[in-house]
Amino acid sequence: MRYFLCLLALLACLSACGDRAAGNSPAGADDAGALDAAADQADAADTTAAATEDSAPADTSAVDTSDACPGGAGCVCDNNGDCDGGLCLEGAAGKRCARPCVDTCEAGYICAQVPQGSDVVAVCVDAWARLCSPCQESSQCTHPGVVDARCVDRGPQGSFCGAACQADSDCPSNYACK
Repeated sequence: MRYFLCLLALLACLSACGDRAAGNSPAGADDAGALDAAADQADAADTTAAATEDSAPADTSAVDTSDACPGGAGCVCDNNGDCDGGLCLEGAAGKRCARPCVDTCEAGYICAQVPQGSDVVAVCVDAWARLCSPCQESSQCTHPGVVDARCVDRGPQGSFCGAACQADSDCPSNYACK
């Protein structure tokens, strides 16, 4: 009986190892496993080398909580007092706390100098915040950091905010420069 149970356990283990019989795999399938294993070993070696080159412990004493809502950069706001940085700006997704910048911002935003009290700060501004919004005059189309927006008369459809452009690449996706 003991011999029978051992044989049954061995048979169960072997049957769980795969559902293809040897020789029935598509061409190159066995090679892919070998390549993946070699790539995994190479990646592990690269990671080990990188870890030994820079073995200084990471500084975890000050955790960046600038994006913690409410009040952090990118958080929903109603007015400047709602934001840790003191600046609540309009964008296509509604009013959000401004994100500071040096030169670049995420796609659809520009790094612009914006007045904040008696100072000027560099923040990411939604370049298309008022694009296609109904308007009566161009002043309704501009917002901090974006000064070249204009109210464009579209005839019987009405007037809508537009932005200056030189080529289609200056526009958001699904828009054309005209």
